Amino acid sequence: MTSKDEHLLAEIERIKKGGAEKYHDRNREQKKLFARDRLKLLLDDGKIEFEDGMFAENQNNPEVSLSVSGISIMRNSIVLKGLLAAAAAAVPLLCHAESNVQTGASTAAPGATAHVDFQITIPKILYLRVGTGSSYTTGVLSSVGTVDLISFAPTAAQVGNATAVAGTGGDQTNGVETAAVVSNSGNVTLNATATGALGDGAGDSIAYTQITTTATTLTSATALPAPTLANGASANVVITAPPTKVIIQDAKWTYAYANTTTPPAGTYGGVNVNNGRVVYTATMP
Repeated sequence: MTSKDEHLLAEIERIKKGGAEKYHDRNREQKKLFARDRLKLLLDDGKIEFEDGMFAENQNNPEVSLSVSGISIMRNSIVLKGLLAAAAAAVPLLCHAESNVQTGASTAAPGATAHVDFQITIPKILYLRVGTGSSYTTGVLSSVGTVDLISFAPTAAQVGNATAVAGTGGDQTNGVETAAVVSNSGNVTLNATATGALGDGAGDSIAYTQITTTATTLTSATALPAPTLANGASANVVITAPPTKVIIQDAKWTYAYANTTTPPAGTYGGVNVNNGRVVYTATMP
């Protein structure tokens, strides 16, 4: 080791000590720590591997650039800069609060201030009920799997006389179902889909156009309109949302058999058989 190397090592040790003993005594009396000691408390292993600006007071000293045991002491450490950048990036993850201190005349104006940010995330909600279902007027929405059966049975004297026949069944009985839509994201499109005309299993059929739906008010000021049934997909019914984007609309849907044709004797449709099931669908953007 050359004399220059020895001089550089001695200089490093002197700098690490943090000055004369009197300064250490003063810090102990004031219960303070030197900057290096405070940094060691923040590091996991208590070691400072790199130090930037150690020779700031001697930056014009050519010995600063000397090599000690093959390790180059550089004024600007790339590794240290990387560590500082990582620490800066981690700050938002650690700090979630704010404090502010004012003293003297500043306590009156502007005064101490602190800020809090709030955020509320509301999910989209789309509720459709036709028949038996959960309550929707109390704010408690849930899925219910009950499927109602609406039946029509004209007498022999009534068949084909064009007099509508009332139904039986439905959650409100007499062929009447509760229909409701609750949503919170704009217009709602409603339609109904059948897989074909009602069949009897023997090749005969009755068109869905023979089943009419009449919507009347229930609890909302405007009755929820009903799609017109067809042997497939119905035309869309669009429920226009108010500026609030929230729709709460219901109705009583009364089903009737138009009875304008005279089909062969038989039982048409049924509980999810012979095209007897209609699927109502509501969609929302």
